[in-house]
Amino acid sequence: MYRYERKYYLPDANYLQIKSCLNHHPGIFKKAFEQRIINNIYFDTPGFAFFYDNIDGERERKKIRIRWYGNTFDHQKKLTLEYKIKNGLVGRKVSFNLENINTGSGFNIQQLRSQIKNNDLPFHIKQELLNIHPTLINTYNREYYITEDGKFRITLDKNLKFYRMHSGNNNFSTVFDQGDDIVLELKYDPEFETSADNITKHLPFKITKSSKYVIGIQNLFGII
Repeated sequence: MYRYERKYYLPDANYLQIKSCLNHHPGIFKKAFEQRIINNIYFDTPGFAFFYDNIDGERERKKIRIRWYGNTFDHQKKLTLEYKIKNGLVGRKVSFNLENINTGSGFNIQQLRSQIKNNDLPFHIKQELLNIHPTLINTYNREYYITEDGKFRITLDKNLKFYRMHSGNNNFSTVFDQGDDIVLELKYDPEFETSADNITKHLPFKITKSSKYVIGIQNLFGII
């Protein structure tokens, strides 16, 4: 259930150079899926406990988000509630299906809570969601690649944007755009850790501690 996620935050990246690196990688990375737009609503406690757990490097931490694909601001029929659970260097996801969440103009927290109540979720999950609050929406274009042997996966995220969530009706006018920055993630199961160096040594980038959620909070809320 757990996997490694090695992140490379590449500010002002040259997209064509990154693609060239993958095309010439000896691991033979091939496209795994078609590119798509990913959208997330992130949740946190009133005191931003999840954010500070990440900043402080807590070994055990989590993120809670609702994810969907395609149009960002619309009536979403199919979504996924995801718990990203981190334990040291490895992480896993616990997912639940959601339906009928409206993220269009005028979207507000009370509306979201009402729609969450109408979904079929375990009682303790629903109660936790109703006691934390959404902080931001982020969106980006993701490309998917996988090695020829299927052991290692890479995602490329570009066109990253972050929208602050307000307590009232939202028109999503408070936005942070990361411009040409790209986030590359290398993902693999723990059983392949011993051979991961054969992949990373041919990636001419520096592994970084990078969280899209942290980037969004810091830039939208001014929290350091």
